[in-house]
Amino acid sequence: LEEARVRLRDLMGFELVEVAKTSRRRTVGAGESSSSAAGGNNVYVLKNTRSIAETYEGLDRAADADNRSALLLVVCALVFLTDGQLRESDMWRQLGDLGLERGTKTSAAFGSPRIEDVLDEFCKQQYLSKVKSEEQVLWSMGPRADAEISEKSICAFILEMYGDEVNDENIAALRHSVSAFNAA
Repeated sequence: LEEARVRLRDLMGFELVEVAKTSRRRTVGAGESSSSAAGGNNVYVLKNTRSIAETYEGLDRAADADNRSALLLVVCALVFLTDGQLRESDMWRQLGDLGLERGTKTSAAFGSPRIEDVLDEFCKQQYLSKVKSEEQVLWSMGPRADAEISEKSICAFILEMYGDEVNDENIAALRHSVSAFNAA
């Protein structure tokens, strides 16, 4: 098992990560088994250990997969900017600014007839989580996104969107700004 884990990481750039439906990620290391998981409700996902640039470099991926990945990253960035809980009304306002309106048919760019279908699929795949209450619907990153998408890569994405240089100083400044904004 250890040899397979090492090969998976070194040759393919993936590691096996155990995620629970309600908790943060936990990397499965040498000598550990799924029986160590409390309650047995955990699932395993493959986490890409390479940077986003390395992942997409040289790959000839389908356009709809790229568009879906970009949409997921946008929603995860919005969740990050709102301290982990994004009101659905705010999400739709922001997506509307990008031309993605609720209830309208999408182009073939996303491989689904409606943007809601793509978001629901992200929930089924545990990339996003949607919690409904009597007052509102809140979106957050799901356990799979927690395992596969680092906060640093979200910060880098946001900085790139604004044309800022991606470096440790700017990432720290962005994190500080988000924390200060959400604390107010």
